[in-house]
Amino acid sequence: MTRPATRLDDLVRFIVATHHDYARRTLPEIAHRLQELAVRGGDERSELRLVRQTFDYLSTALLSHLAKEEHVLFPYLCDLAEAGAAQAALPAGPFGTLANPIRVMEDEHLAVLKMLDCLRDLTHGYRPPTPEWPDLADCYEALRLLDADLRAHFFLEEHDLYPRGLELEARLT
Repeated sequence: MTRPATRLDDLVRFIVATHHDYARRTLPEIAHRLQELAVRGGDERSELRLVRQTFDYLSTALLSHLAKEEHVLFPYLCDLAEAGAAQAALPAGPFGTLANPIRVMEDEHLAVLKMLDCLRDLTHGYRPPTPEWPDLADCYEALRLLDADLRAHFFLEEHDLYPRGLELEARLT
């Protein structure tokens, strides 16, 4: 899917369709794989137990974060885009300035990134300790892909979506 370069609301839809949907699809798949590995006795290995715990924290935090974006921040950004296109007045936001929820989202990004760094360390760069365990290798590859997607997702929001939203809000003020 090609990223739109124009309207803010198109960028919001792109992020949801590409990154949010990917995370919602992938998180349960990885959780299932980790659970299967634990059932087969792999959870006895302390690093895998820590991977599962860290992943569970990450999954919970990320799903909460995505919901906040989709139900609070993104609708307001879409309202801003509509107002900007119509050269209308600034829509009323439930949080004062747009900088307030953006600050919260960026703090949550940092928390998720720290969990990703922890997962990367626990998995030795997403490389299983033994090549004789293909299921673990597949699971670690899924974690690596999720890591890469989340980093790209957060970068897009922080370096494109949020600055454009703040600029549009300032223009409409």
